Amino acid sequence: MATESPDQESAPEAEDKATAETEADKERRAEALRWLEQAENDLVAARDNIAAKHYNWACYMSEQAGEKAVKAVYVFRAHPFKRIHWIADLISGDELRGLPGVPELKDLVDIARQLDQMLTSTRYPDAVPGSALPSQFYVEYEAEECLQWAQQIVASVRSILPAT
Repeated sequence: MATESPDQESAPEAEDKATAETEADKERRAEALRWLEQAENDLVAARDNIAAKHYNWACYMSEQAGEKAVKAVYVFRAHPFKRIHWIADLISGDELRGLPGVPELKDLVDIARQLDQMLTSTRYPDAVPGSALPSQFYVEYEAEECLQWAQQIVASVRSILPAT
């Protein structure tokens, strides 16, 4: 009479475990696609802000689109990213903070650094030079440039994530 050893699983148990992992993969993919969809919505908001001549908000929303897109990869790969807002760090990785990085996006680190500069200066009066307000400081070409950079990041992430 054959008996199972404690470290062997019966066929139904192994099948259930495989199904559970597949469900977890589906849930991660669905959540990652939610993050990517929000990134794409942020691109729309950036375009709308350019049209309305709210260039600081267009720059900020472009940064947000890039950040959320890269975080979609982290979600899909089940990598934590607590309170990290620097796109370049998310892409490059940082061992001390437990960030594995996204090697497929390494060519976008320079534009990520440019977008990272928009995180604070686009919103706070003390983050821009002189007596200008963020709403007065940014101009259309900067907003357009930020939007293009964010579109590159979002498109690259879209190519990494599996379709629905």
